Amino acid sequence: MTMPETCTQQTPALIRVLVASGCPAMLEGLASILQRKSYIKVISQDLDGFGAVRGAVKLKPDVTILDWQLEGSHSATLVHVIRTQHRHARIVILSELNKDREIVPGLRCGAVGYIDRNSSPEEILTCVERVHAGHRHLAPIAAMRLAASVHFDGLTLREQQIVELLGENRTNREIAATLKISESTVRRHLTGLFLKLNARSRIEAIDVAIECGLLRPPLETDGNAGLQSASIN
Repeated sequence: MTMPETCTQQTPALIRVLVASGCPAMLEGLASILQRKSYIKVISQDLDGFGAVRGAVKLKPDVTILDWQLEGSHSATLVHVIRTQHRHARIVILSELNKDREIVPGLRCGAVGYIDRNSSPEEILTCVERVHAGHRHLAPIAAMRLAASVHFDGLTLREQQIVELLGENRTNREIAATLKISESTVRRHLTGLFLKLNARSRIEAIDVAIECGLLRPPLETDGNAGLQSASIN
């Protein structure tokens, strides 16, 4: 007699989050929302920009959530300072999107999430989970601003071709063979492309390209798992 198979559910990895806001009520509310999930731990709550920078650099949280203005420190400035000292920091800006004029500077400085202060708890949790998984998560207004800035900067024809091939999950060797160029040339184009899209990996570049309308959203996302740590090489 065979024993019935039992299904085991994989426990999500612990996500360590730092939150910073000049509003104590906002800070408390964010912490309460995040800790609804057993696998999210708020490791620091800061009321000013100095505390946020110090905590982000010292504690190295998996995700940092910054309110858009902390005692005169604009979000783009804080993102730049944190990522200068902790280049792998994954930062989400909580913003009044209709008033915020620093969305694109914040993204160019390295923020990978941008959501409205009035977002639902579900939206906030989804954002944290996606950012922790290596994706970007932008509210529609932020995505539109980013799209406009990328369109303004402009991609070369070769960069557009490479974006399309990235969307097909092609390797550097496959891209080189398709475009009849060397792999070193592919890497050089990827460096410029990542800079224009403010992406640190292929998966981020694909996310930005989708947000900017350069690629169609994939019908299935199962194949993305292997790309999360992929870089130019």
